[in-house]
Amino acid sequence: EGGVRKVLARGSPRGREILEELQPALEALQAWQSTAIEQRIEDFCRQTRLSPARVIGPLLVAVTGRPAGLPLGDVLEILGRDRTLRRIARCLRSRT
Repeated sequence: EGGVRKVLARGSPRGREILEELQPALEALQAWQSTAIEQRIEDFCRQTRLSPARVIGPLLVAVTGRPAGLPLGDVLEILGRDRTLRRIARCLRSRT
């Protein structure tokens, strides 16, 4: 839990703020496939001028509880759209 808290609280913008901005972009994604997910994240990084590492860490923590792991697009595709979005929302509601 300490690692999760650290990833969500560090940096500027904080990981939690990144998730708050990224969540609607993922919600709007219709094709829930790894390549489409990865493209949406790349577009988000370009638009916000954030490095992929700044975005991927908080997102992985929100959906897996770990700051690193398998390729992000694959993880989100396997989890599915609904489960992924629920986990992001739950993470944002938590005090962690």
